Amino acid sequence: MLEVTIDGEGVEWLKALQIMAAQGFEDTMHDWAKRELRPFVSRQVDATLRREPGPVVYPIEWASERQRRAFFATNGFGHGIPYRRTHRYAEGWRVEADYRGGLSEMSITNSTDYAEYIGGRKRQPFHANTGWADAEQVTARIIAELDRMIADGLLRVMDEELGV
Repeated sequence: MLEVTIDGEGVEWLKALQIMAAQGFEDTMHDWAKRELRPFVSRQVDATLRREPGPVVYPIEWASERQRRAFFATNGFGHGIPYRRTHRYAEGWRVEADYRGGLSEMSITNSTDYAEYIGGRKRQPFHANTGWADAEQVTARIIAELDRMIADGLLRVMDEELGV
């Protein structure tokens, strides 16, 4: 399983959004987060993490000779040789939001058993060579863009709310 939580610790402007919600603008912040922020993150995940690359690149770059032998000895770790994609990894990405306090956190998760090996910290060389996205790099870019989006949009939303 892979999970990245986006909260006030990782996104500076998210703290400001939470403060504005606490100051009596919770409904406004909730609506804005639901209308613009979460869909933005979902679109980014669709365009990157849910995108399947082309076919495997040969020759396969194994992490070790031991791994290569184990793959063939176990008939593709029990999935058959050649392995046929099930699409579960690409379809397994979820974006969830907790809108308490306007927006307290968002999470990007993939609960497949092997997610760490395709896009996570245990990523295998052949998955990188094939073109599967590095989930940590992708989510870091999404968080940076989300931070900018909140910084730009927060003042606009408050101006609209106050009729300025």
